[in-house]
Amino acid sequence: MTKNEPSEKVKELIDANLRRVFSEAAEEDLPERFRDLLAQLKETQPPQDSGQEQ
Repeated sequence: MTKNEPSEKVKELIDANLRRVFSEAAEEDLPERFRDLLAQLKETQPPQDSGQEQ
């Protein structure tokens, strides 16, 4: 470990805190405006071919 490199304990704390923050953010509901924009986008796109022939 160099003088400026964080210790393993500090790295573990950073990792745990980043996981917690991103986990909480991933569980939040999308704002209504964003859901509306996604719905509009979906309506304007042509149906996609699944790539499988029947």
